[in-house]
Amino acid sequence: MTEPIEPPPFDLDVRVGRAGDAHVVALSGELDVDSAPPVHAAVDDALRAGPPLLVLDLSEVVFFGSPGLSLLLGAHERALGAGGAVAVVADRRPVLRPLEVTGVTAVLDIYASRAEALDALGSVVQRTGSPATGSPAPGDATTGSPATGSPATGGPTTGGPTTGDATTGGPTTDPATGSPTTDPTPTTDPNA
Repeated sequence: MTEPIEPPPFDLDVRVGRAGDAHVVALSGELDVDSAPPVHAAVDDALRAGPPLLVLDLSEVVFFGSPGLSLLLGAHERALGAGGAVAVVADRRPVLRPLEVTGVTAVLDIYASRAEALDALGSVVQRTGSPATGSPAPGDATTGSPATGSPATGGPTTGGPTTGDATTGGPTTDPATGSPTTDPTPTTDPNA
């Protein structure tokens, strides 16, 4: 007779702190479907506590699954809706590759170090006087405006602004040309 095999516990460490006006959620280990719930809780608590400035430090993440993508995009939407911003720290292939392949780098601001991410969020506070009020200036790291740099050079890796929601098939704008793009997902008519 065989004994049931217990799945190994998820291997993810979640550390939460503050740096100035920003909340910092730092992860190390594997971010997947089993380990995502405590990360969601930490992000929710940070955004609820205000101000809505959040650094998600993924520099020590060794596996990054689709729940991580969902987490990042959800945090970004919530922070923007509250007048804040999210900066992501990622400098390793296990995290950068999924972000690049899925096009998430065109939506999120990615930095090579926590210090760079905090500097970017600090400029939001300095410019507006409050993290939850005011509008970001054109070209700011929080707007998704075209920017130069990469995780290797230290700048945000935003590819440019998008309008609409690429995850739901809404209209989008090509960051390189500014031209409207169409949803590549075919639409089927059930009556056809």
